Amino acid sequence: MALCALLFSAAGCDLTSFMVKATVDTTKTVKLPMQMWDTEILEYALVNSIVVNEGQLELVPDYEPLLIATIISEVGYAAMWLDEKADKAELAGDFDEVERLDKKQGLLFDRALLHAKRMLRLRDSGFDAALAGGVEPFEKWVKENFFRKDDAEVTLVAGTAWLATMQASADGLAAAVDRPFAEALLKRSIELDPELEGARALTLLGTVECTVPEMLGGDSKKGMAFLERAAKLTERKVHAVMVTMAELCAVAQQDRKMFRDLLMEVIESGDVEEHRMVNHFARRKAVRLIGQADEFFME
Repeated sequence: MALCALLFSAAGCDLTSFMVKATVDTTKTVKLPMQMWDTEILEYALVNSIVVNEGQLELVPDYEPLLIATIISEVGYAAMWLDEKADKAELAGDFDEVERLDKKQGLLFDRALLHAKRMLRLRDSGFDAALAGGVEPFEKWVKENFFRKDDAEVTLVAGTAWLATMQASADGLAAAVDRPFAEALLKRSIELDPELEGARALTLLGTVECTVPEMLGGDSKKGMAFLERAAKLTERKVHAVMVTMAELCAVAQQDRKMFRDLLMEVIESGDVEEHRMVNHFARRKAVRLIGQADEFFME
């Protein structure tokens, strides 16, 4: 035991940090059995993982895989589970519950962005100076520090957290001065690996373009092009892409037929094992949106 302690001390590490890192690395390789793809079970697991990850970050605050896992858990829970709960509460007319859920979602997004910025600083100490310098210096910094295919995950995760935080803010994406910085990270992820995580970076860029009004810099046709590319790369197996096309782009263009066709495609699609969880949420949202069609179109 004395020799073991001496070896750890000489290596400049402590046993607790070593064990936390080993646990995180092992967890990344675990795949859930098919019968575990139940959103209620996964919600319980995800909430617990957020608590555990935040605690582990107190011990190893600079471990990138743990930062990534924590950001994904916090954004994923807020963007899927809490968003669906808020949708249902709004349909039920329970606006106090909507407000409560929105605040909870915003807190999780803010926490995720805090971790994302830490993760970027760990990659290069010039992050804050690049950010303060404006869009062009930041874009240059991103290209200089992220240039391998493996780097695409960091830029995607950080860009996702950034956009999510802006979307949840009181001003929203339309008034967000940080939008170009988030987009710079997502565009770099696309350059390095456009298919990563079901072409999520393309889907997010499409979401932004279709969410922001044209007078404030949005472009629904450009957004549709991003989403169509995402759909093609994923062979239309990631159903959230089609739901986003319908909810945002088809509505922005006031194309009711496109809206219905895309949502029915999702509702009638079969199971896709590798995207089962996100597709569960997409299908349920498609059903809700079909029922709300008259609210979105002028005629």
